[in-house]
Amino acid sequence: MISRMGLESDVSVANALIDIYCKCGNLDFALQLFDKIPERDVASWTSMICGYSHRGMLKQSLILFERMKSEGFTQNHRNAEAMELFRDVLVMGLKPNSVTVAGLLPAYGCTGSLHRGKQLDGLIYRMGLDINIFTATALIDMYLKCGSVKEARNVFDQIAIKNVASWNAMIGCYGKHGMVDASIRLFERIEGEGWVETYELVKAMPMEVTDSIAGAFFNGCRIHGRSDLAKEMVEMILAMELKRPGGFVTLSNIYTADGEWERVENVRKALKEKGVHKNLVLVGLR
Repeated sequence: MISRMGLESDVSVANALIDIYCKCGNLDFALQLFDKIPERDVASWTSMICGYSHRGMLKQSLILFERMKSEGFTQNHRNAEAMELFRDVLVMGLKPNSVTVAGLLPAYGCTGSLHRGKQLDGLIYRMGLDINIFTATALIDMYLKCGSVKEARNVFDQIAIKNVASWNAMIGCYGKHGMVDASIRLFERIEGEGWVETYELVKAMPMEVTDSIAGAFFNGCRIHGRSDLAKEMVEMILAMELKRPGGFVTLSNIYTADGEWERVENVRKALKEKGVHKNLVLVGLR
């Protein structure tokens, strides 16, 4: 009857019917109608989730909340609605897991509200949720978007075992706030954390690779005997508008040590064309 009349296309009418079905205990009918709504709003999700919750079906409520997140409700410029629904879920007494919370952090970040961000961070702590690497990285990104480098660094420092994503998030946070020196210091610190990871980090870096970062990377490759990683990065580094010769001199020395004279000459030519401190480079590469 509902389908024939096309009522599911009117979200307000469909929401009212879902609420009635849920209150009457007809959750199967409610879900069928819910699934037919082409554009669900926060009331659609709330009515259905509350319907399960009021019947003591907490597992189904959480599953539906996860489905909401997976369908992009928190990513399609509907951040305020997602946060409103999250508050409703908490009021119902449902306890979301760390994966759910990590999925909501971008919505809080997009609001740019540091106050709201801190509220969610505090909620994670009070609920005793597991702050794994994914949740922590999402928190760093949220604080970046809310403009708090200090809070982002506090979260970063609490990560016991950092991965490329967490290093990347923190270095990107510094870079986007114009704190280039801090980002370089953090990058150089990675040398003691694992050189292959440093290579992955440079490739995925969300900010422009500076002269200092390029120099630190190539010097680290030389110290750790990883000429293979240095050579992997050559094309990317040479394509950048770097102004200092240090990193390229180190790269040339790596090629020289491996007897790759043609590549030494290629580096020299590339730098000559760029005019990067021409005289100093030519002396360094002789």
